Amino acid sequence: MRYLITTLALLFTSIGSVAEAPAQRLVSLNLCVDQMLLRFAPRERIASVTYFADNPLMSPLAGQAAGLHKNHGLVEEVIPLGPDLVLAGEYGAREAAELLQALGFSLQRIPLPYALDDIEGHLDRMAVILGNPPALLEHKARWQARKTRLQAAAAALPESEKPTALMLGPNHVAPGAGTLEHEMLTLAGFRNWAALAGKQGFASISLERLVIDPPDVLIVDRVAAGHFSLAHEVLSHPALDAALAQGRLASLPGNLSVCPAPNINELITVLVDLRQSLAARERP
Repeated sequence: MRYLITTLALLFTSIGSVAEAPAQRLVSLNLCVDQMLLRFAPRERIASVTYFADNPLMSPLAGQAAGLHKNHGLVEEVIPLGPDLVLAGEYGAREAAELLQALGFSLQRIPLPYALDDIEGHLDRMAVILGNPPALLEHKARWQARKTRLQAAAAALPESEKPTALMLGPNHVAPGAGTLEHEMLTLAGFRNWAALAGKQGFASISLERLVIDPPDVLIVDRVAAGHFSLAHEVLSHPALDAALAQGRLASLPGNLSVCPAPNINELITVLVDLRQSLAARERP
């Protein structure tokens, strides 16, 4: 009897170990999941990423996507790959995700972080999926240590010494209070101009208000700064140019900010460096 119990225990332990083994053929249906896989998963386990993955304007890891299968979020592209696990975003590729699940494919939806505190949970979930790769665990540890240091530094910095900053996106939309971008600005030692103006969430900013009361620095997507479109027309307005004289227009690499979690260490470095450069210019 004791032998039988021991054998059954070993059997169930073995089955549990197999069940917990990380999936070996991964398909991503989401740009931000693409970046997590490209940064932290062994290449041989990536069965497919989205067609956005090799666009350098959208991903800082575009070069690493070369040679990988690309999908457009279509079921007929995924089925022949025989994936062990399909990873989708919280809302995108809904029809494909539901059909793949109905066909018996293993699928997980990965919510994106909406606040700084969400990033660690997001990284933890991806770490479990990928089998706790050391590079991902190191990425998380560096972020946690950096966040702790920056929180202390921001708390010690007098409010009067924190420059105002506005992240302006297409169609005059900017993140106000209650957004991840607001928290990143605050962590980097800025005061969010949009939040100070009473904006909550993502809100429209009037050109008139910007001209009358410009922020210390206006931060735009680097792609937007270099490519004209009607959505970014405000950036070329002469009145705004005059209000933001003396180098008060700064750019943020859009391919970092689209997906903060895999790029959070690099992204926060850009913002901290910007704030420090502004402080250096203000010194006599």
